[in-house]
Amino acid sequence: MKKISLFKPLGKTKAVLGLDIGTSSIKAVLLKVTKEEVELANVGMVELHLDPGVENKEKRAKVIEGIKKLLEKNEIKTKEVVIAVPGQSVIIRHCKLPPGARARLDQVIKFEAQNQIPFPLDKVGLDYQALPGKEGEEVKVILTAMKRELIDDHLALVGEAGLKCETIDISSLALYNALRFKKPSKAAEVVALIDMGATTTDISIHRDGVLEFTRSAPVAGNDLTEAIQTKLGVPFSEAERLKREEGDALFEVQEKPPEVPPPPEKPPETLPPEIPPVPEKPPEVPPAPEKPPEVPPAPNPTSQVASALSPILENIFAEIRRSLNYYRSQPEGAEITKVILSGGSAGLKNLDKFLSQRLGVPVEIADPLSQIKYDPTIFKLKEILPSFSVSVGLALHALELGEIKISLLPQIVRERALIQARKRNLMIAAGLGVAIIVFSGLLFLQRLQQRETRLRQVEAELEKIKDIVPKVEKLKKEKRDVEQRMKVITGLLTEKARWLDVLLEMTRVFPSSVWIQSLSLPSKDNASISAQAGSVEAVSNLLVNLKKSPYFEDPNLGSLSTPKEGEAVSFPMDWKIKKVVERMEEKPATLSAEAQRAKAETAKEEKKKTLREKLKEKEEELEE
Repeated sequence: MKKISLFKPLGKTKAVLGLDIGTSSIKAVLLKVTKEEVELANVGMVELHLDPGVENKEKRAKVIEGIKKLLEKNEIKTKEVVIAVPGQSVIIRHCKLPPGARARLDQVIKFEAQNQIPFPLDKVGLDYQALPGKEGEEVKVILTAMKRELIDDHLALVGEAGLKCETIDISSLALYNALRFKKPSKAAEVVALIDMGATTTDISIHRDGVLEFTRSAPVAGNDLTEAIQTKLGVPFSEAERLKREEGDALFEVQEKPPEVPPPPEKPPETLPPEIPPVPEKPPEVPPAPEKPPEVPPAPNPTSQVASALSPILENIFAEIRRSLNYYRSQPEGAEITKVILSGGSAGLKNLDKFLSQRLGVPVEIADPLSQIKYDPTIFKLKEILPSFSVSVGLALHALELGEIKISLLPQIVRERALIQARKRNLMIAAGLGVAIIVFSGLLFLQRLQQRETRLRQVEAELEKIKDIVPKVEKLKKEKRDVEQRMKVITGLLTEKARWLDVLLEMTRVFPSSVWIQSLSLPSKDNASISAQAGSVEAVSNLLVNLKKSPYFEDPNLGSLSTPKEGEAVSFPMDWKIKKVVERMEEKPATLSAEAQRAKAETAKEEKKKTLREKLKEKEEELEE
């Protein structure tokens, strides 16, 4: 719901994969943003060929194996994914709240959820989104909830496949995001989005571009396959093949009345009018017929498939019509002007015409990539494109480009992941800071070595040329200046490293359930914060950690807020920052051994020169 922000991320979020885990197939879509466009980076699908009768344990193992196979086959390296759960597993409520509720939605939604959700709120993953609306009108909100145990099961499945779940979407909402992406809204247009998957048929209705209705019907592609399996007595996989290949004729039969076979030929009931005279000799035996009588043809498998699918299609149509009629009967309902059909079963020939005739409105086959750039010579998706609607919607959600941004991932999991990401960013920043300091130090030392080399060269020349002493003195002065600057720079580098140590220590002592709202440093030895915590125990742990830290002392906790149930604890706190052990000692740079010897010899020669001058003066005095 509310998003927490401590530090801004250092760079763009890594690519996240839209992964649609179905019961008959697994589909993956990876999108990337290039300039003003969204481009398809990778796509893949694997068939599972799972019989609905297999045990859940075997089915789970096949799904995990299928995910790994999909990633390996398509060379997908991304580990972060956004997944969808079927609509029948989720509670979706379209609520209307008073006009003034938009400013305090969090509080109003908690109260509304207690009335709408038939489970304890601490046992579900809950999220909502307010839909666009005009000022002063009722606030339309989509409220979603799912049992925590089901969420944990999906997270565990993704984890067993070696992936990390960033967001849990809902299939019907992902479908809406995919088919609404960059599509302009038309006035008075009421569109029904129908996604026929393997186990459910998701129905979403949007009016003027605003989502107003969602429902999942428990009849879909597997019911069609099972009908063929029962009718023909074939394995499930063979029934699936017949549905895709022989199912085409079914819809042709639906469009025209069945042909009545001609009646079989009957033998003449009477003899010919002219009876030939009785021959004098015995009648000849008639010759044998040229060809044997025709054997009745075997039953047409296409017609058998058609007869098996027909009642199931009627059931699917009845569920669709029931949903559309319910929406139309609402106070703000309206007639459907268009239907967009997607999902694996949308590939059946003439299914769009069948629904169009029954519903009396135009029916289109979905193209979820119509507003996304891709090369059709590389990604050959024409025949299976409607199957990728949900996975495209998930990939758009990953890029934060979907209109509906609901996530069923528990809030505490999202906050924990956000804090971990911030810690990683902080560690990266600290590492970069240390690298800059080290690089600057190495560069400075290199320049210093160059200076020392030059100084040694000059001191060597002094042995030969004694009259260049002023130049030597000048170089010595430059050397002293360099040493002084080095001392100043060393102090600055040490101070920077000290603050990096302080920030790193803060990330260590702060519990994951405590987040900082503001941080101030009145002086280099004091720090104060305003923060929130998930519990009073977390605040107590923070206080203990600060007291134990070798970097901080005298922590002072201000007054705690008295939170309502489910709210965070707010509190101020300040403490002193100890003078930590510095990384670099504040010592002037020392000369190398050769430079020291040269310096000593120069001083020795100067001393000899002084003695010679004094001896000469004494000799002159004696002569006088």
